[in-house]
Amino acid sequence: MARIVLLIAIALLNIDVTAQVAGLGEKDLTFSFSTNESRVELVLNKNSVFDYYIKAPFVRKATSGKWKVIDNALILNSFNSENEVKQKVVENYNPEVSKRKCSFDVTNMKGKHLTFDIRVLYAKEADEQVHNGLSSPVIFEVKQGVNGFIIESVFSHVEYYITDKKANDFTVQLNDKFIFQNEKWLFYQGKIRPRNFNGKPTKYYLTVE
Repeated sequence: MARIVLLIAIALLNIDVTAQVAGLGEKDLTFSFSTNESRVELVLNKNSVFDYYIKAPFVRKATSGKWKVIDNALILNSFNSENEVKQKVVENYNPEVSKRKCSFDVTNMKGKHLTFDIRVLYAKEADEQVHNGLSSPVIFEVKQGVNGFIIESVFSHVEYYITDKKANDFTVQLNDKFIFQNEKWLFYQGKIRPRNFNGKPTKYYLTVE
């Protein structure tokens, strides 16, 4: 019985998206989510071009590109996104950095220093360190055995695992342009669930207007 229920659930998930969203690919459709202070809008044009816009306190961003549907997912690629590098990380050993400390220099691709949040990763999850609102460049104490780190800045995210265990000096460049590269959002009962810039699904869904 449980197996039958599972098969039915899988079948429902695999229903053709065009059956979930009337007019998808046949006419221009606007999906949106709004609150008193913010609005997210995605227009899927019938010519396979999308227009995306987000407005929130202190943030206004927009991008356009091509969209397509594969299985139950909406794939978004901003125009010219294939020419964009999302991030670069260079690791070095710097003898001027004190023992049990690490140095981070975080900038955008043009060299402008960024404010960022960082989670320092270790073999044991309980050892993780979190620092928020750091101004680059910065040096701070770490525990022994750093495995990697996760850095987040506005619309930028990098998860990096260290290859040289002696490295203590990291130069990180983040692409702070608002672009989509093979962005994958899932359809659910005619709605679209976006992802945050860190790749995690949002708590809200976009619905057809």
